[in-house]
Amino acid sequence: MSMAARRMMRAGYNSSFDYDWSDTNLPYAYAAGTKPWLDNLPSGAATVVPIQVNASKTFRQNLKDTIATAPGRVIVELGEGTYTLTKDQDYDSDTGEYTLFARAGSTTWERLYAFGFFDSSYKLRGLVGQGPDKTIITWASNGYNSKQLTAMQTLSYSDAASPIQASIWRFDSNSGSNSTPVFIGGLTFRGTDQGLLSSYSGTLLGTSTITTPQPAPYGGIFHYANNGGRMTCSHVRFQGVGRATYSAPPFETGHVGSQRSYTKYYNCEFDGRLAAEVNATRPRRSGMVMFNNEYEGTIQDCWLHHNSLSRYAVNDENYTISNTQYTITRCKIDHVVDNGNVDPVYGSLGGFSGYPACTGFESCMAAITLTDCIFVIDGSLGSGTWGVQNHLSLTSTGADRHGGRLTIVGGEWRCDNRTAIDGFFTLRVPSNVAWYTDGLATTLSIKDSASGAPKTAYTVTNAQYHALTTASLASAGVTPATHYIARIS
Repeated sequence: MSMAARRMMRAGYNSSFDYDWSDTNLPYAYAAGTKPWLDNLPSGAATVVPIQVNASKTFRQNLKDTIATAPGRVIVELGEGTYTLTKDQDYDSDTGEYTLFARAGSTTWERLYAFGFFDSSYKLRGLVGQGPDKTIITWASNGYNSKQLTAMQTLSYSDAASPIQASIWRFDSNSGSNSTPVFIGGLTFRGTDQGLLSSYSGTLLGTSTITTPQPAPYGGIFHYANNGGRMTCSHVRFQGVGRATYSAPPFETGHVGSQRSYTKYYNCEFDGRLAAEVNATRPRRSGMVMFNNEYEGTIQDCWLHHNSLSRYAVNDENYTISNTQYTITRCKIDHVVDNGNVDPVYGSLGGFSGYPACTGFESCMAAITLTDCIFVIDGSLGSGTWGVQNHLSLTSTGADRHGGRLTIVGGEWRCDNRTAIDGFFTLRVPSNVAWYTDGLATTLSIKDSASGAPKTAYTVTNAQYHALTTASLASAGVTPATHYIARIS
């Protein structure tokens, strides 16, 4: 029986789910004459003002002028068209070069703590456009200067500049005692390559390796929350924003990142490929969404796909924050590193030791809730303990934490190229982390509907997971309606 037929027979399956996002069913689609992103403008948001337009000045200069003349904190509205950040910052008299990424300080290591745009007055609290198809923000290619490219050739995971924080945009939501949320809505961020990492002799975290040359790493949009700030993104398209070169420090990056914040994404697309307008072959460049030690991380009605490395990633190792909530609602995640990080020009780039889950939570004690999601893995990929894909992983990176709870209601758990487990929610959890030692029946609740009965864990070893067949599952009385598969590693 084909996978399509199996899915149609599955209890509750509906092939026309409105959250089965695709190029013909985009999460940010909107009706002509409407601006639904403004419906998500948060309470306390800054005043929206139009950008000043002086044709003799660059986008950066016009934006800075708009911010400087505003009486207070502002969200700047952009018109229709393409706005380009140029390579015109931080002139270096030694080399005669400018850079796209200006240092936030003066020390040598801060060459890689630098931003394509950073408002040091902290007045800029967001951007709004006329729609993701109408307002495009992009930036010059080959934006690094030679000193920055040289510095990253020896950057190690334990260095002060690690993980690399050269990012295209820094938004600050909490400076001083007067916190004002950031809001970004109705536009596209479109990435470009920033030069080549021509060699590497630093020390990476973990045992994986990277090959050179390959496109140089840089981060996407970073939310600086200063412990408790808020940011909302609504109806934003991310296309190859940032460059992930490794699946851990110092070169793990995503389209977006934040720490100790309340950050929400509504109706966004996170496409890890360069846009066709930038490179017709659409090579993969970016990670996905990165949350770190948050108070709240929400993604709703979003599509995350075709990333080069990493995944939707949460790491709560560094701070103990009570009552954290991570919520994923009506989201689709697919094509997660399923090309093996192979570039059409530079070949196999390395950077990972196994095919990651669609979502990963590390050292997390949060309340995690998934509702009506579609996650797609490829059952033909990988081998061994780490290599094969699962829909979700619950692991530890050194600080194991008790108290985490995972609740899943509804959704579809697809597995391409392996019929036996297509339809089952699959999980990887090590035997020594609290999610497992506290008892899966306690830490996890997985249901097909809010009123349905919780499913039972069918626990398997790595070897048993590889050996699962349709017949063996049926013989054990294990079905997607009654069980989920927990791979205990």
